[in-house]
Amino acid sequence: MCPSFITPFDLLYLDGYDLRKVPLEARKRTLAAILGTGAALRYSDHYEERGIRLFEMARQKGLEGIVARNGDALIRPAMTS
Repeated sequence: MCPSFITPFDLLYLDGYDLRKVPLEARKRTLAAILGTGAALRYSDHYEERGIRLFEMARQKGLEGIVARNGDALIRPAMTS
């Protein structure tokens, strides 16, 4: 059996609070604190200003990809029609 795990990369809500207006670095610190060191959940660190290099490394290792975003940008709900 192949082990599986989840790698959350951001925290938008916690205990009924909307964290979308909280800076990314603060959300990531909170996420790391609540995840702890469990085997099923693994913290996904972030790498500022090295996205292209990180993508190339992920590609060379055969990984599915990376998540990239502007850390200063606000998170807005998707517009639906």
